[in-house]
Amino acid sequence: MITRTVEIQVIQNMWWAFVALLAGVLLLAVASGAIQRRAFSSIASRNCAGRSWRQAFPAASKTDIRRFLQLFVDAFAISRKHALKLRPDDAVMAVYRSVNPPEWSVADAMELESLDLAFKTNYGIELKTIWRQDITLGELFHQARVG
Repeated sequence: MITRTVEIQVIQNMWWAFVALLAGVLLLAVASGAIQRRAFSSIASRNCAGRSWRQAFPAASKTDIRRFLQLFVDAFAISRKHALKLRPDDAVMAVYRSVNPPEWSVADAMELESLDLAFKTNYGIELKTIWRQDITLGELFHQARVG
């Protein structure tokens, strides 16, 4: 009988440890999500940048600009509703850091690798051939247009 009581106590203690661990993971996920949303809010709160794109690339069609921006936001797992909030002068790595704040990101979702694959597939360009740490979306779009 004592053994059975001890077994029940051990199971109850393990259950509480599991609940505490689960609560900790959930709290960390919520805090991380809030920090990511705050980091991305500088982009998400912008007005439409379509005019900036048309001024920077007057010969480009709206369809080409939207296609490029959709490819980019898809690679970065950003909602498509934010695509036209990105500007030609936005540095790719600044957008990356807004999606993956350095102080809270243990690992990324392979956004740059996804972008590279999308560029190879859609434009026939390997990003490593044109990559710089300060490359902007406008420079990527220009490369996509000239091939």
